[in-house]
Amino acid sequence: MNGEFLIGDVRVEASLNRIYADGGVIQVEPKIMQVLVCLAQSPGEVVSKDSLINAVWPETSASDDVLARAISELRKAFGDDSQSPRVIETIRKGGYRLLASVSAINAGVRRPWPGRRAIVALIVVALMSALLLNRRLWESSTAPKSSPLTSLKGVERDPAISPNGALVAFSWNGPDQDNWDIYVKLHGEETPQRLTQSPFEDSSPAWSPSGDRIAFRRRTDTGCEIIVVPAIGGAERLLATCVENQFADL
Repeated sequence: MNGEFLIGDVRVEASLNRIYADGGVIQVEPKIMQVLVCLAQSPGEVVSKDSLINAVWPETSASDDVLARAISELRKAFGDDSQSPRVIETIRKGGYRLLASVSAINAGVRRPWPGRRAIVALIVVALMSALLLNRRLWESSTAPKSSPLTSLKGVERDPAISPNGALVAFSWNGPDQDNWDIYVKLHGEETPQRLTQSPFEDSSPAWSPSGDRIAFRRRTDTGCEIIVVPAIGGAERLLATCVENQFADL
């Protein structure tokens, strides 16, 4: 705030230490202008005496009397009254508060000067936006890339992932789409291994906890059968028989 700004309707040239009030120009001391600038940076908020002294007289141990004289000079320049203040209010045991509005002057355009809370709010919004953007970028870079397990001709259904996550068992109607059998495929490889070759429909594969066997349902002319077969292929073993729809949810 070393340029020009308005306090209420009073023009202030901070760089030249000038206050334009009552149709005239009042020249103030640089330290007095610095006190005014400190108050104008936080309009409507209480600025403690210590904050003002440390900002304006950092190189000396100025007393409260020095600050009080600067405030008195500013009130004279603005034609303000300490008993009924319009510009600067004294806060007992607190400090001082600028009551008048503050507006920046930029190329003849008057715009409100943001207070400390507004600046903090803008900083918080900017930080939150940056964090959200970084999070989205991180999630997009670390998200697992999906890829199809198979691209076989026909229809595959009832996929079941092995306990170690390396294999998938599924029912496929075959390259000629003429019969449903159970197949096993290693992730990343295209050609599956065929486990069953029955003329009946085989479906609903399920892995054993150890991952070495697969149970499935076979629909027959008289009902259905529950069969288990080694995951690497081999002889089938009948576990149970059932009537139609008894295990429809398998």
